[in-house]
Amino acid sequence: MKIAQVTAVFPPYRGGIGQVAWHYAKGLSDLKEKVEVFTIDYGLKQKYNFPCHYLSAWPRWGKAGFCPQLLWRLDKFDIVQLHYPAFGLAEVTSFWRFINKNKKLFLFYHHDLVGKGWLGKFFWLYQKLFLPFILKMADVILVSSLDYIAHSEIKKYYFNHKEKFIALPFAADDIFIPLPEKKYSVKNILFVGGLDRNHYFKGVDKLIMACARLPVDNWQLTIVGEGELLPLYKNLAEKLGIKEKVIFTGAQTDFELVKMYQNSYIFCLPSIDKTEAFGLVLVEAMACGLPVIASNLPGVRGVVRENESGILVEAGNVDDLVVKINMFLNDEEKQKKYGQQASQIVQNVYRWPKIIKELREIYYV
Repeated sequence: MKIAQVTAVFPPYRGGIGQVAWHYAKGLSDLKEKVEVFTIDYGLKQKYNFPCHYLSAWPRWGKAGFCPQLLWRLDKFDIVQLHYPAFGLAEVTSFWRFINKNKKLFLFYHHDLVGKGWLGKFFWLYQKLFLPFILKMADVILVSSLDYIAHSEIKKYYFNHKEKFIALPFAADDIFIPLPEKKYSVKNILFVGGLDRNHYFKGVDKLIMACARLPVDNWQLTIVGEGELLPLYKNLAEKLGIKEKVIFTGAQTDFELVKMYQNSYIFCLPSIDKTEAFGLVLVEAMACGLPVIASNLPGVRGVVRENESGILVEAGNVDDLVVKINMFLNDEEKQKKYGQQASQIVQNVYRWPKIIKELREIYYV
């Protein structure tokens, strides 16, 4: 069976959608499936053990672009997996399915489109005009969490077409494992995520503000990621008088990231809105034995087993974030217990080989 993965973003660009598409392509290729990737050419190219086609797009805007060549380039595939949102790719891929009745389109609905001002109005109009057709053309709609979809912009479609939806969570590679018992001279609070405008929703500013108000001193905050918002976050840390306690590392390789997880004390994902639908980094952190603090958002809250692997906080509430971080800083027994339980949960539920086998079974039904 020939399988195509269509995604607006793909590594080396760091982002959840691209990472999932890469794991799908790599995992299926490792299982000897014939898989190819189609993504937009941003000038960032890399070679893989599967064909990856970087498409020229016109017009192109941000991480989106119109690629009509998909109409004929997808013809040789039996199954096409579209990772949504993907402006310019989603419309063409859905039309390809419309004119190819004997093919199958699998849509992974990663998250809603959320924006403010004119961008919010554009997203609203787009979802009214194009999204119904995209959903209709999909034979199967994969989601990371049914909880998220039940609270999403497509909840009405979900409740009317539940038979089309299948929940398939994200996972962690086998390189993400815990270290033996550690001693902490300084307790590192870790954040990992994009720092570009597309990832405005990560709540990094809330995390920096919360750390500035911690009543104890034996902590440091490490922020992993890169993007045009980085200078704003650095300025905020300096303004709040914690410049020396906040470390910005830039982007890291997976192997470097594993070490950072392993040598940290807790992990925080303080996202502020439902653009965050799951939180792949939560699973990676848990796999390395870290207790997690995450926003109480649909989808995200399904990853965190409260009072077992971590704790939930009210989205955007800095006061709540201060209390929850401080609780872990003052209770090493709880930190250790939650971390061990988090690692075991990932081992049982969130490993990529298990998820990819489930994906292939879904394809072959």
